[in-house]
Amino acid sequence: MTHESAASCPPDWVDSPTPVAVPPKWPAVSAALPPGNDGVLGERSPVRDYFEVLAAITAVTTAGWFAPLGYEAFGHIYLFTVIALSLRVGRRPALFAAVVSAVAWDFVFLPPQLSFSILHFDDVLLLGTYFVVALIGSQLTARMRTQ
Repeated sequence: MTHESAASCPPDWVDSPTPVAVPPKWPAVSAALPPGNDGVLGERSPVRDYFEVLAAITAVTTAGWFAPLGYEAFGHIYLFTVIALSLRVGRRPALFAAVVSAVAWDFVFLPPQLSFSILHFDDVLLLGTYFVVALIGSQLTARMRTQ
């Protein structure tokens, strides 16, 4: 602070590093927080995690509907999405992401499209392998995040 501006401030703020008084913890806010939160408002709710999973899978599916890629490529894109989501969300929403992405991939991209039937045994193996890898990958990523 310069001496000119210091003259216009109250005397106790002249040498203070922060010119604004910080209010103490508000008891009403602390009482409304879940136990163990200690005033930190950054915790995520499980419902928000599930909505984030649905939004991400919906975005990938919608983008994939208009992209000129084969259905095998979308298996990798969905797998990447599940692993990325498991870095952000809890363990159960990550499992939910693996299940929803496998169902969406089967219904929208695997031939015959817009059907849950699978015509070729190769595609059954592809979907089964995808599902198992998505489950394992999401669980390992969630375990790494908690450590």
